[in-house]
Amino acid sequence: NTRHFDRAESLIKHAVNLAQALYGTHHPVYADTLQDYGFCLLHLDQVSDCLVVYDRAVRITDQLFGENNIKSAVAHEDLAYAAYVYDYSYGSYKKSLEHAEISHRIVKKLLAPDHLLHASTSRLRALILEELAFEEDNPKRRDKLLREAQELHNKSLKLCRTVLGEENIQTAKHYGNLGRLFQSMKMFKSAERMHKRAIRIKESLLGPENYELALSLGHLASLYNYDMKRYAEALPLYLSITRIQVNRHRAEDVWAGV
Repeated sequence: NTRHFDRAESLIKHAVNLAQALYGTHHPVYADTLQDYGFCLLHLDQVSDCLVVYDRAVRITDQLFGENNIKSAVAHEDLAYAAYVYDYSYGSYKKSLEHAEISHRIVKKLLAPDHLLHASTSRLRALILEELAFEEDNPKRRDKLLREAQELHNKSLKLCRTVLGEENIQTAKHYGNLGRLFQSMKMFKSAERMHKRAIRIKESLLGPENYELALSLGHLASLYNYDMKRYAEALPLYLSITRIQVNRHRAEDVWAGV
C-alpha cells in the first residue's frame, strides 16, 4: 500500500535523524536505520535515492564489522538488489553483480549450507545472470548464463522447500522465478508447471484476492498470451487480475478515509 509507505517514510526519516543525533554516523544503530530507510525508498520507487542510502549503509557496516560479518552480507545484498532494480531500466548490472558476489562470498564462508540466506543470495545472483543473458549476443554464452541461473534458482528452491516446506510464500516465489526463467529459455511446458505451482500455493495461503496471487496470475497469462498462443486460457486470468486490482484500490480508498 503506497499510502502506508508514504507514512513510513516520514517516520523512518525521523528515526535516521534521531539515530544520528544520539549515536553519530559511525554506529550500528545509524546503519540499521539507513537500511530501513533504503527499504522504504525502494518500495516507493525512489530507486536512485535508495542506492545512495544503501551505499552509505554498506560503507558504515563494512567499517564497523569488516566484510566477513553477516550484517555486512545483508547490507551488500540489499544494495545489490536495489542496483539490480535500477539496472533493469538503465544499466550494465556491474554494480549489482559485484555486491551480490560479495554477499554470497560472506554467506558461504560463515553460514551452514542449509541456512536460508544461501537461498536469498543465490536467487539474486540468478536474477542478475538472467538479465546479463538477455543482453548477450553470443548464443553459447547466453545459454551458459541461463543454465547457471537455472542451477541457482533450483538451489534456492530446494533449500527453501527443505527449511520452510512446500506450503510457503517464499517457496511459491521461487517457483515463480523458475517459471519466468523457463519462459525465457522457451521451455514453455516447464514454465507453465512452475507458474501453476506458485499460483496454487499463494491462493491456498493468501486467498483469491491477494496482490501476490495477481503477480503469479499475470506471469501465467503472459505465458499463455505471448508464448503459447492459448488466448482463451489467458483471458480469464487477466480478468481475475483486474478484479484483484479493482478490489485492492477500493480497500485502499476505504483505509484512506478511516
